[in-house]
Amino acid sequence: MSHFIGLVFCKDLDKLTDLIAPYDENHIVDPPILKYTNEQAIRHLIDEFHKGNLNLNATETVKSIINDREACLKFFEEYYGYTRDFDGFYSSTNEQGKYDWYTIEDSRWGNYLPLKEGTAQIAQAKDIDWKVLKVPHCFVTINGVWHEKSELWWWCMTKNEKDDNSWAKEFYNYVKTVDKDTLVVAIDFHI
Repeated sequence: MSHFIGLVFCKDLDKLTDLIAPYDENHIVDPPILKYTNEQAIRHLIDEFHKGNLNLNATETVKSIINDREACLKFFEEYYGYTRDFDGFYSSTNEQGKYDWYTIEDSRWGNYLPLKEGTAQIAQAKDIDWKVLKVPHCFVTINGVWHEKSELWWWCMTKNEKDDNSWAKEFYNYVKTVDKDTLVVAIDFHI
């Protein structure tokens, strides 16, 4: 579990949910997407076994079934949680998922946005003191495009992390394009 701060830029608070909904990992993809054919699943399982990427129990199980195609396919389904059909393994998981829930009120960051006078959780861009603002972990543009410093997983594990300077530059380059009346909402995201 990890919490992270994000800013969402929007014209209307009623549209905020629409802007971030595509990134909700609870969003079910229908129809499910083929993730692995049966042959790809077996190859993936064997590769992960040889790389030492499986947990200890899984490693022992795979070691005992590695030459049994059907047992490997059954184990793959149970271990990875995909739905198996005759031609392979399917997932209904949102591949764009970045968070599993969020809150604006009662946020752990309180009034995150520094204003020229005071602080706020929601403010117009023109009222924010951008020189004092701490760069957030992510932001969502007015067009609904998600930008992030890194992919964040449970327990604050990250992947594909941008260095601080590159990330700050990306963020402030976007801020320069924002209309002064645009609403900025600080959100406490959770993954």
